[in-house]
Amino acid sequence: MIKNFRDATSSVAGGVANEGQGKFGLVPDRAASFPQIRAAHSAPRSTADAALLEHVITYIQSAQPLFSRSLIESYYRALAAFPLVVLTGSDLRAAAELSRLFAEAVVGSGSGQALLASGAAWHQATGEDEYFHAVQERFCRMRCQGLMQDAADPQNSGKAYFLSFESISAQALLAQARGFWPGDGLESLAISATMDMRELPMVLATLGAEHVGIVDVHAPMVVSESRHHALPPVGYQRQWLRTRAAALRHGNSPCDDHALPPNMCPSVLRVRELLARRAA
Repeated sequence: MIKNFRDATSSVAGGVANEGQGKFGLVPDRAASFPQIRAAHSAPRSTADAALLEHVITYIQSAQPLFSRSLIESYYRALAAFPLVVLTGSDLRAAAELSRLFAEAVVGSGSGQALLASGAAWHQATGEDEYFHAVQERFCRMRCQGLMQDAADPQNSGKAYFLSFESISAQALLAQARGFWPGDGLESLAISATMDMRELPMVLATLGAEHVGIVDVHAPMVVSESRHHALPPVGYQRQWLRTRAAALRHGNSPCDDHALPPNMCPSVLRVRELLARRAA
């Protein structure tokens, strides 16, 4: 069971920052903006924000070159914009790898500031599916609650936290959804989930489309195991939290996608268009 849960980061990278914290807004493709996208990034990025984004892209591509720059940037902006980001696509393993590498890029590899909670269906082959499913769900909830408690601790105000659900069902995700919206003291916690497209309507209907960012991962099969890198500077965590706070403050106005560069975030699609594309 423990194999189904992997820590992706390190509590070694720490430090206390006084910057405010907040969730932030997704930037759409020019031809594909939908109502829940907010204009948090319509203004030019700061030098520090651009440096952080470049670091994340370089880190991820050095480990998995098949992830495109535009896909990584889409995920960066989605995770900055929304309380929950759903990664969907033809290869959910690649989506989970993207979320894991992103967390490593910001807070480092090998500690407890990030958690990848797996929704694997191993228990279905045991003959005691109902019992082991309940055990796995309880274990997952305990791990997630522990991470949330760390993120809410004022002593950890300068640290960034990442919670990723791998191959999770809509029902299981919604059971975990309480307590991680902005305003609940968990603004430093970024949450994502890899999910089958058919599960999306239930999530959107329950949580509200304005709270959920969608990124379609068109990544080929993962070709190599990621390499271990040195811990990133503490400053990257602080810049990440500062960027999220700025996005939250400026993220309530409609997005004018005509003001965006033409090549920005082409993998972010309208929810309806994405559903229609998968159904075709």
